[in-house]
Amino acid sequence: MTSKPPQTPATSQHETPHPFTELGLARLMLSHAHQEVAEHALGGISPRADEHAEPGEFVENARRLVRCAEDALRWAVVYERERGSSWDEIGEALGPITRQSAHRRFAEQVEEWREPLDDPETVRLDGTADDERIPYPAGDPDKGAAHLDHWLLDHTSETDSWYGSAQPVSRHLNRHSTTSALMITGKYTARLLRDQLVPNPHRQADAADRHADLLERLTREGGATRETPEWIARDRARAQALRQIPSTGVPWEAMSDPGKHPHPGASFDMLEAETRVLTVLAPFLALDPEDAVLSPGEAGVFNDLRTARGYGDTDEADRIRTKARGIAADLVRAHPHWLNTSEEGWALYDALRAYAAGSEGRQTF
Repeated sequence: MTSKPPQTPATSQHETPHPFTELGLARLMLSHAHQEVAEHALGGISPRADEHAEPGEFVENARRLVRCAEDALRWAVVYERERGSSWDEIGEALGPITRQSAHRRFAEQVEEWREPLDDPETVRLDGTADDERIPYPAGDPDKGAAHLDHWLLDHTSETDSWYGSAQPVSRHLNRHSTTSALMITGKYTARLLRDQLVPNPHRQADAADRHADLLERLTREGGATRETPEWIARDRARAQALRQIPSTGVPWEAMSDPGKHPHPGASFDMLEAETRVLTVLAPFLALDPEDAVLSPGEAGVFNDLRTARGYGDTDEADRIRTKARGIAADLVRAHPHWLNTSEEGWALYDALRAYAAGSEGRQTF
């Protein structure tokens, strides 16, 4: 059989717990299924009210209990699959039966569980799936786990192994470590790119701040590297600059419906290139004057352009755009040293080059 799942990392009482892993969510569903079985079973123990029962009521209650137990079995299979158990191992535990029989019987349940996790309707800031198809309590895991904690404590005796624990369920569900929480933050950023042609800069700022928060937590836990302070500063500067962009992004519909385009004074390709420049330029505009890569006048042009676009002032944006493209062309021709000192510098170079070249983006300098 497979090894036991990894234990949830210890969390300081002053730190907010990390989100549950998908393994933890599957175990939460199994715990909930067992609670349903227990509630129905408890109701049938005492014969106190038997004389008031309708004919057939005990059979119906027993059938309901069997259905709950079957549901628990299905979630047990889902949890086993999340743990890495093979269909051979599951089949052996079921009878034994063949792996094909086990797969045929429970594969649909496993697929229904995985589908909204693998391709959710949306993604939360912490990188976890947010989808109405995810059943309760996994769809609202903190609330669901807290409810199970309270229920189990209400039905606990001194002989139970979890006696004395304030969180007999939630404390033992698998959660992300700070390192794995950092890894899944990219899912939120990737979803922003998927949902909009040009993502909402304020949501990108939230993602940058979230990343910086996790890096700071990793530092407190002793897991930082020499580069971590630099990464934190870069994330904070990026978040600050992105929040200064008065925009909600550009939807994909703008490609097929010009009437919805927020800036009809320029071509769509031009606006796409321009938005990219304003996005990748933001961290450089946030630098201190002594470290700045643009003169105050050049920075002012791009800031004015951002403001005009944010207010939907098409005429003003068109007027400033001519200056901005001229500055972009000059920067690309001069190829300042800062353009090739980092990945951010190269990204800015590529963005300025496409913007200066026009909608085709093929001109060379």
